[in-house]
Amino acid sequence: MVLAAVGQICSTASMAHNLAQCQKLVSKAVAAGAKALFLPEASDYIASSATESVSLCQDASKSPFVRGLQQAARENSLPINVGIHEPTEPPSKRIRNTLIWIDKEGDIVHRYQKLHVFDIDLRPDGPRLKESDSTEPGHEIEPPYPSALGKIGSLICFDLRFPEPALRLRRLGAEVLVYPSAFTVPTGKLHWEILLRARAIESQSWVIAAAQCGRHNEKRVSYGDAIVMTPNGQVAGRLDHVDNIENEKENGREPDLFTVDIDLESVKTVRKGIPLLRRTDVYPEIFPENILNLLREEFFEHRRAEIKKVHKYTKNLDLCDCEIVANQIIRDDKLVDEKGRDMVWPTKSLDWERDIVVAGAKVETAIELAEDLARKAERGRRKAENAGREAEEAVKEMRQILQKDFTA
Repeated sequence: MVLAAVGQICSTASMAHNLAQCQKLVSKAVAAGAKALFLPEASDYIASSATESVSLCQDASKSPFVRGLQQAARENSLPINVGIHEPTEPPSKRIRNTLIWIDKEGDIVHRYQKLHVFDIDLRPDGPRLKESDSTEPGHEIEPPYPSALGKIGSLICFDLRFPEPALRLRRLGAEVLVYPSAFTVPTGKLHWEILLRARAIESQSWVIAAAQCGRHNEKRVSYGDAIVMTPNGQVAGRLDHVDNIENEKENGREPDLFTVDIDLESVKTVRKGIPLLRRTDVYPEIFPENILNLLREEFFEHRRAEIKKVHKYTKNLDLCDCEIVANQIIRDDKLVDEKGRDMVWPTKSLDWERDIVVAGAKVETAIELAEDLARKAERGRRKAENAGREAEEAVKEMRQILQKDFTA
């Protein structure tokens, strides 16, 4: 049994207050025998304005909140997954919304920066929030990292509305997806549970969603309803949520958690029972960026001179076109493994090195075809030149004949 402890707190602008809430949950998680504690987005603080949020932000190495959790993780040998704010690099007028994994030694060994910032306008019946005013969006999906609960893929709150990152993490080997959040009450009532179900079903992974819950300040209330979903999209556990914003008072809720046994065998069972075989002959696959980079490095960069040579004659095939053509072959054409069996990229085994070799052969074939086209074009050009010379000779001969006839 591998227990995950999933927490729910109500952060304020006071880091000391928020750290105290999280420390209570650390004690509860240890007492329950959990192997990891999952805390919400923005656990370090939730401010009342963008300006205040930027002013409160500190580097993780100096943040009393982060340092306090690192100490708690180290003293209790308990890994902690927690959402925080961090300065941009280089420093700017905005901050980063990040998710860190503190291992049982108290070291930060994984960091993810939120991709999709939360800009909504639900007036007059709901809030207007524009996270992009103060928060810099991330630019990368971080590979899943190993843990006692399996390989964990990191996403945050508003990322939940986009299936592509979850599917990409699944292809990179994720068995557990995390969505620490601070959903608004209106959007929580409408979409929270159904979106978490959808991401679990689509990726056939465990989904862990720690949540902020309650009134943070005069302006902001979070929905709560921390949930864990099974790989089949069933609710494995959950906490309370806000029904009526008007009834919520500041400091009106105590931190809470629940535990769930993360059974990785269920991931294998679901994926084997309902295999999701993509029709990449009809629509393109979602590629891990590092694989495309490998393809570019291995099969394009060292052939740049040859491709330029082809371009010299064809005029309609540039370097970008070659990559597009090759990627299309890899996406839409069936590849053949070393045993001659058809397979669709990527393979179930995710044996990228072997697949890259196979795909490389396809790319090389495409380049050879382009070179053959260039040779044919060159032969055509030479034939045209020969025909031109023959025409010139014929014109000369005709002029000579006409000149003789005229003089005679």
